[in-house]
Amino acid sequence: MAYIQNFYHNANIIADNTGQVGIGTLTPEAKLDVAGGVKLQNGENLEWGGTYANGWPTIYASSNYIAMAPTGSGGVLTRQLKINATGVGIGTDPSEKLHVNGNVRIAPTGNALVFDTTGANGSNGIKTINDYESVLFNGRGAAGFAVIGNADIRLGFGTAYTAAQSDLMITHTNGFVGIGGLAPSYLFDVRKGTVSGAIARFTAINPHVIIESSTAGAAVLHLKPNQTGTKSGHFKVTTGEGYNFRWSNDAASTAEVSYMKLDTSTTGGGDLTVKGDIIAYGSPSDRKYKENIKPIESALDKAMQLQGVTFDWKETDSILDIKEDIGFIAQDVEKVLPELVRDSGKGNLSLRYQGITPILLESIKELKAEIEELKKQIK
Repeated sequence: MAYIQNFYHNANIIADNTGQVGIGTLTPEAKLDVAGGVKLQNGENLEWGGTYANGWPTIYASSNYIAMAPTGSGGVLTRQLKINATGVGIGTDPSEKLHVNGNVRIAPTGNALVFDTTGANGSNGIKTINDYESVLFNGRGAAGFAVIGNADIRLGFGTAYTAAQSDLMITHTNGFVGIGGLAPSYLFDVRKGTVSGAIARFTAINPHVIIESSTAGAAVLHLKPNQTGTKSGHFKVTTGEGYNFRWSNDAASTAEVSYMKLDTSTTGGGDLTVKGDIIAYGSPSDRKYKENIKPIESALDKAMQLQGVTFDWKETDSILDIKEDIGFIAQDVEKVLPELVRDSGKGNLSLRYQGITPILLESIKELKAEIEELKKQIK
């Protein structure tokens, strides 16, 4: 082992019989083993040569930065990595904590996110945040873009943005969010004139969609049918037995009260149950809706066969809380006036009570006629 030792500075240069050189250490563990710092003068560098095409990187060191570049590249502008007091620069002197001049590619399993800074206006890259430039996402599906402009942010499909293109989603500076339209007119605006059928879905356990008035005023669900077709606003519920529409208050749990129920069962659906009174002017009775009009015959005889009864309603899961009542039994009325009784399709008979009134009226007229005849006989 050979060595040079300076006792005054306590520094050592040692070369052992294995060809390893140590500086500041008596036991070098590598070809060059330095115990302490290595200082390069400004403008000087360290280079590694290798078998690769461009060799190993050259490290540039100065008093205020460290930079790396392929061997022989020279010049600060071509350096691939530079670290200084401002931040980390890749392909450039950094002006931010992380400053990248060039493409950034994230490509796990072949999918990539590419920021192409060399593209022109409307291309697949980002040049300025004030122009309609785009970010190209090349993944498993079709190409898409995200546009950052001075008025909005847009997402869509396609290799480049065009003003006529129908964007997937727009977030505007006025706070409006639009899906399927270029210019949202409301806080949340979903528009797709070429699509027929469902355009939104809310899926959850016991999902609630709330329309709440923040101050004074009504909460409105506004349906606007087109001028063609049925021109009606539709409410739909899943088909099947036991399904129904209910109108209730917003009290929690068992305190919730149902005020109206519309049965939508596949057999006998359409029953409407109302907890309170139904207030209406009447039911349609115009002559233009009717045909085969004839006077009621033997009304008194029919009325005499009807029997009014008092009864108690049985306990059910109905929203009604009626117990004692007065009326008719549908099966009894069916024997006399079958046209007033209907089978609901669920094994239940219903009665059109308003049809009893004409029978009673004509019965009174028949009685009056009989009384008048008796008066004549008495005289």
